[in-house]
Amino acid sequence: MVKNPLKNYTFWFKLFGGVVLLAFAIIMFVSNLKDKETSLASKIVVGVTGGIVLIFALYRLFPLFKTVEKTGTKWLCVLEILVDVIAGALLITGGFNFKDEEAKYTNFVISNYRYFLGAVLYLRGLVYFITSIIFGEKSDGKQFIANLVAITFGVAVVCLEKFNAYELSWAMIVMSVISGGYLVGEGGYHYINYRNQFKENRDSKNKTEETADKALDGIGEKSKDNVAEKDVEVNILNNTEDEIGQNSDMPN
Repeated sequence: MVKNPLKNYTFWFKLFGGVVLLAFAIIMFVSNLKDKETSLASKIVVGVTGGIVLIFALYRLFPLFKTVEKTGTKWLCVLEILVDVIAGALLITGGFNFKDEEAKYTNFVISNYRYFLGAVLYLRGLVYFITSIIFGEKSDGKQFIANLVAITFGVAVVCLEKFNAYELSWAMIVMSVISGGYLVGEGGYHYINYRNQFKENRDSKNKTEETADKALDGIGEKSKDNVAEKDVEVNILNNTEDEIGQNSDMPN
């Protein structure tokens, strides 16, 4: 039984989020066409990246002290988190800064975006390998692969001169379109399924009612036929009695 998605708050959250992502992608696309170096899309990419770095750093702060065993590991991770917080704050303030009088600061952050991002990724991988190899912290295959990708991508980001916020904004536009389209499409898919099932239930109910009405009509016709048959039988009996009475009244 498919429930009515309009009565589910998750449907509205997904629909609203999908529409916002699609609108966000359109705005970024138009912005990229107008300006390349300091487009609105580039600023958004820088600010969003800074937010991700900052939030991820804060998420890791307290759990690290509970899970790592060596004191050296703790202080090294704290140093890494401090660098991430600073880098994230710079990216956020530079990316989401739309004041003309601070355009130099914004341009500085955007032009050096790859160095900020590369440093964060490289430092994550470097700290992992130091704590795993030198301090002997426990690890597994998934963490090893993830941090190997991080340190490799960090080096690549710094070395690739063509890597910048503008180029990355196109990837974000594509991801926004895919994510927004999926959310809107999923909501529409559930609503269409609900309406189809509603139609099937309605048609099934109508057929059941029609079948019941036909059955009742059939019973009514049979009862009418039975009554007519009984009336015929009564008339025959009455006629027979009359004939018998007349015969009995005739003289011998």
